[in-house]
Amino acid sequence: KLLLNLENRVMAINHLYSLLHTKHNIEFVNAYEYFSLLADNIQTSFQRDDIEININTDIDIKSDYAVYCGFILNEAITNVFQHAFIDRQGGEVSIDFNKNHHSYHLTIKDNGIGYNKNMTTKTLGLVIIETLVNTQLCGELTIYTDSGVEIDIVWRDNE
Repeated sequence: KLLLNLENRVMAINHLYSLLHTKHNIEFVNAYEYFSLLADNIQTSFQRDDIEININTDIDIKSDYAVYCGFILNEAITNVFQHAFIDRQGGEVSIDFNKNHHSYHLTIKDNGIGYNKNMTTKTLGLVIIETLVNTQLCGELTIYTDSGVEIDIVWRDNE
């Protein structure tokens, strides 16, 4: 399990590098293309075709933001596959990403079993997500656990 998590983290960087390598402009990457590669890789590694992943975005994202979003998505989707649908067939994950004026908004939501936000120990994945949002994106993180888990991230573009 640990090796699988590490492999998926490395693949997040590899997918971004591959996309940038084929582009003439390496400053931006197509978010849908990148997020799809990440989601497909994680789904394949967990062998869970019964979990549907829907990605809703049509924007290009700066490469430096893409790195952080890739790590965040990797951790969030991995948590979904490891925890959200235990002893349950099927489920759904939706990823919505957009930009409005100078702010980016990323939402990752599943319809799994949720979790207790008041637990005393956080998973490594959640610590990584919080750290990336707070220190790298200088953004705001909100997590809802009422029905499944919804991770909501907003940050300003520093153009």
